[in-house]
Amino acid sequence: MDVEIVINNAGIMRMKMAFDRDLIDALADELRINTFGLMRMAQAFAPIRQKNGGGAPVQINSVASVRASAAFATYCVSKAASYSITQSLKDQLADQGTLVVSVYPGPTQSDMGTATGFRQIAVPAGEVASTVCGAIDARAFHAWVGQFAELVSESYSVFSQTVVEGDMAAIRDKAFL
Repeated sequence: MDVEIVINNAGIMRMKMAFDRDLIDALADELRINTFGLMRMAQAFAPIRQKNGGGAPVQINSVASVRASAAFATYCVSKAASYSITQSLKDQLADQGTLVVSVYPGPTQSDMGTATGFRQIAVPAGEVASTVCGAIDARAFHAWVGQFAELVSESYSVFSQTVVEGDMAAIRDKAFL
């Protein structure tokens, strides 16, 4: 089998707040799809990409990965966990020449995007695809989609460049000088 790029776009949003009665069930569903599904995809395709010399898993995360919202708290938890796993994959797969791309759409023109209440600023799905292609071409880890996501990125970029994409050995060495 030959696979270079795998785009993991599976995701669900249950629109649950922290004190909703069925919070735990909703969170379990979202973790199963949004987080564990990512891990299963990574495990399934990493050996194939390693054998073929690299490739790129692309994880569709969300702006909710880095900025939680009370209206869909459980979704934010699952996407934050997904983002953490995506960071780990980036570090683990780098040695085999695999580029990992973490994508952060803001509201997107979809049923899920409409459910968030941000329909007026939702971007077309094609913009997500264009951003993914651009990130792969640029060999970028973070890919922010749409004006809303770009605004979040502006504030997040120093942290992400220094800590998430930075050399942890250099950070550790600075901390213990």
